[in-house]
This record gives sequence, structure tokens and C-alpha cells, in this order.
Amino acid sequence: MATRRKSRWLDGLNPQEELEIVLGYLNGDVKYVTAWRHAASQLKQFIEQWNGSKRNTGLLVRDNPELWEGIQEHYKRNPPHLFPNYPDEDGLVLVWRFPAVVTRSLRSEGQDMVSLSEMLPISPEALHLFISFLLNPLRHRLGGPCPRCGRYFLRRTNRNPKVYCSRDCGLKTTAKIAMKAKRDEERRQKLQIVQQALEEWTNKKRTDDSDWKIWVSRRVSPELVITPKFLTHAVKRGEVKEPGRKKQRER
Repeated sequence: MATRRKSRWLDGLNPQEELEIVLGYLNGDVKYVTAWRHAASQLKQFIEQWNGSKRNTGLLVRDNPELWEGIQEHYKRNPPHLFPNYPDEDGLVLVWRFPAVVTRSLRSEGQDMVSLSEMLPISPEALHLFISFLLNPLRHRLGGPCPRCGRYFLRRTNRNPKVYCSRDCGLKTTAKIAMKAKRDEERRQKLQIVQQALEEWTNKKRTDDSDWKIWVSRRVSPELVITPKFLTHAVKRGEVKEPGRKKQRER
């Protein structure tokens, strides 16, 4: 069951529903971004700043004074309103509606809603959503961005250690990491064998000036494919030192 409170910051929605709206904007879901498409990217920037402040509002305010100034100004211009708390129960609730008052005043002056973001350095819609997010008691359930796909997601609890948005993303990332580790280990083994073969090449008594790459590639185990091309790349990357040529011995 969704957590309820004595205030509803987005047109009477409960905290769970508010968080899902923020999530929709962060992930670029069409039904949200179509209306306030200019607010989505700025909201994502605010959330990234919040994450960068270790999800600590005090640190967020300290490190981003311009954002904090914008939040305070927007809150002053769009204060919450008191409404009866029916039909659920008796009493009053604070409801903070979308900034329709601002858009109506602009329209009365011949401005359209889309031009709002062009007139102000910070989108009021993005601020509205971000303030509602900071006031949301469930805000720490927001997870993301997913290391694989970049999408945001909701955790079951505040302390849930979930890192990926889905099991599929987690499995694919784990498989990718495991495959990289396997390839790195194979390369390490190949380079170790190459070094041993190069020592043999250096100490080998020879009168010809044959190509060491071909010689080394033929000396290693057939189970590990080491081609002259592999050796060329290893030399360029500084993993293998190319041996010097021996002078031909006098007969």
C-alpha cells in the first residue's frame, strides 16, 4: 500500500504516484515528456546533482547555490493551497498544483507555454517536479541510472541495494564482466608464454635473420592461438619488447 501523508504536492497524488511521475520524466516516457518535454532533461540534471551530493539535501544546497535560489523563488511564487481532505477522512491537506498560474499569466500576455523554458534559465516545471521529489518521503527508493541502459527505476525499499533496473540488465552486465575477465586472463597467459619463447629466441644460436614473430607463433602451444598480428599489437601496446637482431656469426 502506498505511503500517505497530510500533503499532496502534485494535484492530490500520493507519494508513490508522484515518484512514478518523476520516474516517467527521467526515463523519457512519452506520456509525460510530450507535455513538458523541455523539463525532462533539466529534471535529470537536478537528480544527477542530488546523487552527486550523496543524496544529502544539505550538501545539494551547499554545492548548488543557484539551484537552491531557483527552488526558493519557485516555491514563493507557487505556494501550496489548503483543501478539504474528502472523501478519505476529516481535516485539511496541502495541495501543491502544477504551475498553471505562471503559464496562464504568460498566455494573457500573448506567450505560449513552450516559450516558458526560453524565458527562464531554469524550467519552472522541472523545479516543480524536483521540489515535489525532495519533499517525497519515498525519494530514496529512486534507483539509477542503470549502469547498462541508463534508465532510472524504483527500489522496493530505501535500503534495497539494487543497482540494475532489471534482472536482464544485471545478467547481461555480469556476463560481459565475466567474459572480459576471461579474455584478460587468456591474454595474460599468452603474454607469459611469449616472454618465455622470446628468451629462448634471444639465447638461440642462429645464423639466419628470420622473423621472430613467425618463429614465436610456431613455438607456442596450438591450444593458444598466437599469431604474428597478436605479437605486433602486443609490441605497440608495450606489452612485449621487440628483440634486437643478431649479427651473423662468421664461419
